Parts: sequence; C-alpha cells; structure tokens
Amino acid sequence: MMPIIRGTERYEKRFGVTAVEMGYITPDQLVEALRTQIQEDLNNGKHRLLGQILREQKLMSPDDVETVLCQSLNNPTTTHGRLI
Repeated sequence: MMPIIRGTERYEKRFGVTAVEMGYITPDQLVEALRTQIQEDLNNGKHRLLGQILREQKLMSPDDVETVLCQSLNNPTTTHGRLI
C-alpha cells in the first residue's frame, strides 16, 4: 500500500480502517472503540489511541496493533516486535 500524496503532504490510512481491512476487527467493533475514544476525550480530556482501547477490550493483541501500525504507515511488517 502506497501512501496517497496530496500536494506536499502524505496521507496514510487510519489505524482503524486498516485494522478492519486486515480482518483484526469488525466495522461494528471499530465504531464502538471510536465511540469510547470520543467519550473519554469529552469526559476527561485524556486522549487514548485506538490501539490502546482495542487492546484493553481484548480485541487486539500488542503484536496485532504493531502489525496494523506498520501496515497503515507503509512500513515493513514485524515479527515478534522486531522489524523485518
């Protein structure tokens, strides 16, 4: 997946979209995690990353989150926490 270039800025796919496309979570699970993220932002001003929320909900493992991050940022995949 190549980043989309608009003018001089690069655009990488969002973490949640990539996680759904890779089959780690369903669209409904993404919506629920985003709802949690927004609610926390509004209630206490503390912003948590979507990967943190999905890990807490036991929907993704740390390795899953890392793999999705690498894919969404167009980086090499990882194996057991190490870039390959």
